[in-house]
Amino acid sequence: QVSHEDQAKNVEPTSSADYESTTRTDDSLDDDGASLPKPIPNICLPAEVLQDVKNLAPEDALDKLLSSYAAYIPTAADREKALQLEQADH
Repeated sequence: QVSHEDQAKNVEPTSSADYESTTRTDDSLDDDGASLPKPIPNICLPAEVLQDVKNLAPEDALDKLLSSYAAYIPTAADREKALQLEQADH
């Protein structure tokens, strides 16, 4: 049986894999079946964004944030690709 962490180590480092591996907060089971709580990451949101999601379940809040803001936040890979396209045009 392969744990999620072992699978993550075998994945090529991409921004989405890094994001996925750093934002998991579900508990993992130790070898003896004991539950080990994952540390919850500190995330700072602007007040107007927080107002929209503070009463939602975590999954619903994530869906809302991703659908509302994900398109406007380019990742490092996106910025690099845009830069390469710009350079190719010149």
